[in-house]
Amino acid sequence: MRIVVARTAAGMSQTELGLKAGVNPASVTKLEKGQAGLDVLHKVVSALGLTLNDVLPEAYRQEPARLYTPEETAERLGNAWSPTTLRRKAGAQEISHTKLGKEIRFSDRDIAEIIQAFRRPALTHAQRAHRRRSRKTTAKAP
Repeated sequence: MRIVVARTAAGMSQTELGLKAGVNPASVTKLEKGQAGLDVLHKVVSALGLTLNDVLPEAYRQEPARLYTPEETAERLGNAWSPTTLRRKAGAQEISHTKLGKEIRFSDRDIAEIIQAFRRPALTHAQRAHRRRSRKTTAKAP
């Protein structure tokens, strides 16, 4: 495990690492065998001066979420909604969003939820034909 490599690179024994991390040295042994809890993992990783991303396998690492301004979000939505509409709907809690202080931002997940929630169902052939006929009728009326 990467904890063992980091510990040995730091020149520490399991006992020394346990004392520095504030955990029982037996917990360090369990951690190195993959049997300890997250609280022990967090303390040991901090004591080694590392982050969880440094020791977790690639599949478990998290990239920081990219947050978009209402202007950037409107662009990503193909300008279907204006930034003002996005702000208004977010303020009214009608759409998913993220608050940073007073600022409204949208993550990729928020944008996907917005698209899903407001996706129009595809029209059937009969519905499209009906729309065409009704447009022609209204266009002819004086």
